[in-house]
Amino acid sequence: MTTVRHDFAVDVTAAMPGDGPATGPVEVTATVVADPGAVPDRPLVVLAIPGGTYHRRYWDLQPPGREGYSKAEWLARRGSRRQPVRARRP
Repeated sequence: MTTVRHDFAVDVTAAMPGDGPATGPVEVTATVVADPGAVPDRPLVVLAIPGGTYHRRYWDLQPPGREGYSKAEWLARRGSRRQPVRARRP
């Protein structure tokens, strides 16, 4: 299995109500986690949106010296693309 990860950010300031937030630009950030060799012709994309005090990395835990904690990798091995998402101010 070859797992690839790609982090990206999308500026969504223009989509904010009114003139946008008074504190500046707003971004939605995400990480795509996939196994290119396991992606089927019609892949399933899972958007994992954390709540409460969780961070988007919650779905892709990688503790040093330990394997098997990443829900994103587990899904990638089964042909899904996992995209943990978070809205934030840059």
